[in-house]
Amino acid sequence: MADFRHRFSVAGALLLLLAGLLQGCATSPSDTSGQVKTANKQSSNKIGREPDESLLQTAGNHAALIELYKTRLQNTKDAETAYESRLKLGQTYLDTGDPESTLFYIAPLLKKNYQRPELLLLHSRALLATGEVDRALATAIKARDLDPTNPRISNHLGVIHARKGNYSSARHYFNRARAGLLDDATIKNNLAMLDILEENYDAAVNRLMPLYKSGQGDEKITSNLVFALAKTGRYNDFKTIYSETNSESERVELFRVLTAATTETPEARKPEKHQLPAAPDYDLASLVRKKETSSSPFPPAVNPAPINPPVENHILDAPGGGFTIQWMAANKPRILDQLQRRYPELRNAEQIFFQRDGRDWYVLVQGNYASQREALDALKKPEYQSLVKYLTPWARSISGLRKAVKG
Repeated sequence: MADFRHRFSVAGALLLLLAGLLQGCATSPSDTSGQVKTANKQSSNKIGREPDESLLQTAGNHAALIELYKTRLQNTKDAETAYESRLKLGQTYLDTGDPESTLFYIAPLLKKNYQRPELLLLHSRALLATGEVDRALATAIKARDLDPTNPRISNHLGVIHARKGNYSSARHYFNRARAGLLDDATIKNNLAMLDILEENYDAAVNRLMPLYKSGQGDEKITSNLVFALAKTGRYNDFKTIYSETNSESERVELFRVLTAATTETPEARKPEKHQLPAAPDYDLASLVRKKETSSSPFPPAVNPAPINPPVENHILDAPGGGFTIQWMAANKPRILDQLQRRYPELRNAEQIFFQRDGRDWYVLVQGNYASQREALDALKKPEYQSLVKYLTPWARSISGLRKAVKG
């Protein structure tokens, strides 16, 4: 789902996914006038005249788009042009992982009481990205009331309900978005993420495998599929996806780890009864966290002696707010020990212990960043690429982590 795609996925710390729901669960960007396509390539077209907006959007040149929309805002006296420019500016900031700037630049439109569904949808998505789930839901409902048949709004409502752990409501809204003809890749990925959260892994495979075989399996969809294949013990299908990029020993290790994975909500919110925890507004994979189990068809790895929960953590002691990168969560510290020994890049990461609902949790976090965007940018470093490929790291607020530790 566009919202989930930006981040809601079940594989959580293991696959690059809930940043899994597509808007995520996973979601593709809403196709409103305020949304632009994202890509990794850069393009510029400045020759003394306004750059070609469509080329910049296709190239994903967010910096140039931001400059373009700000220039339009400065030079226009037309209310509609100003409205559209602010909307596009806010969307571009959200695409770069900076929801705070989105909220700042659309604030004048909200103060003027524009009651337009595309504005309220963007506002809700930005609120969700900053963790204000209840306000995001209230705003999304207002958008729905203005445009009841808009599939992007329905999808976003599904993302929010999944985030809150209301999986029945999430599935209802995803199916409404599907009936409204939102693209299949987004909807099937989000529904598959719900299947994974409800431990219906065969259903998830049945939804995602056709997307993968038809060439629609982007990174998040592929990660969710890989996780579901591991949980159903389908190693032959699993290894075809990684046949060219991994050695056999690496594939076996990853398969074993994913088979032993469990889910853990990235929020400190307690889920409702009979519900599994929900994931962030990114990918379904980011919901999944590893735990020990005897279900793996492969021999267990040699485990080191358990370690005691760390007494002090530099990240928790850092002044102010900020964000850190959470690589994985597990019920046993030795799983994180194994990961740190396997990947030298994680040697200076910290293990933080807390309890939730009577269960022990150990999370592996690294770095202290001023903003969510800065933390996500850090994941683009070359030395992290192999890790990002197998795990589902996400930017976690340090204040939220402190609350989890304090209980």
